[in-house]
Amino acid sequence: MTDARQAGASSPALTWPNSYPDLCPPAEATPADGTVLRLVRNDPPRPDDFRAWSVENGRVAKSKPCQSCAVSVFEQIDDVRKMQRRVPSQRVKPVAAAELKPEMGVTKLTPKRYQSHRSWWIPDGLDPSPDFQVVAPPLKTEGA
Repeated sequence: MTDARQAGASSPALTWPNSYPDLCPPAEATPADGTVLRLVRNDPPRPDDFRAWSVENGRVAKSKPCQSCAVSVFEQIDDVRKMQRRVPSQRVKPVAAAELKPEMGVTKLTPKRYQSHRSWWIPDGLDPSPDFQVVAPPLKTEGA
């Protein structure tokens, strides 16, 4: 992406994809920090493991336009496993972890079904994949 803009709660050093809606990331998002978990397709993780819902689906969700531009991460493995049990297509993915730093974007706690779910807005041009390591295998299905 060649066009980027400064937006949201970020420091002036961070720029966001031009495809983000207005006021995205939201003002209440905070600098990225702490250990997070992400379901990935690859071991080791690759850049395409960090695409937002809006990129994966080729559109911004009307009900949550800004959140659909973020990447889902979790703080607790129990929430990752709950989500995998609930969503069969996610069961085959291993769990990767990384320690986020402020230069890696901004996050906002966005719990609904999963209390430790965070939305993570990744700055334009950042590839977070080298920072992530697979730490848990795919969810084993019962009887397997």
